[in-house]
Amino acid sequence: MNLDWMASALCATAPDPDLWFSNGGFAGDKAKKICRRCPVRTQCEEYARELEGTACIVYRHGVWGGTSAYTRSRTRARGAARFADRTAKILRLAETGLPPEEIASLVGVTTRTVFRAKRTQREKAVAA
Repeated sequence: MNLDWMASALCATAPDPDLWFSNGGFAGDKAKKICRRCPVRTQCEEYARELEGTACIVYRHGVWGGTSAYTRSRTRARGAARFADRTAKILRLAETGLPPEEIASLVGVTTRTVFRAKRTQREKAVAA
C-alpha cells in the first residue's frame, strides 16, 4: 500500500501529534479543525476505514481525515451503497485492462482497494 500521501498531511508537522488520539473533547475538536485544511484528508479517512474494516467502535480510535472513531463507526453502514458504486466502477475499469495503479488513481483509492475489489469479485464468482 502506497502511503506517500502521509508526507503531505498537516498532522505530520503538528507540534502535538497526541491531538489526534485524545479521548475527544477540545483536543479532538482542534485536530478536526486542522484536518479541514489538510490536502490529503480524503486519503486519510479512506486509510482509516481500510485499517478498521468492520471493527466495532471499541477497536476504532483517533481522528483520521477529520472524522472521529464514533463518526466513522456510524457512517460505515450508510456508506455501504457508496462503496458498492465505487467497487462497480473499479471492476468496470479493470475489465478494460487498465493496471491497478491507474485504476486507483482514476477512482481516488489505493491500489489495495483495487485488489480487494477484484478479489471479492473472484470469491463471489467461485461461490456462485
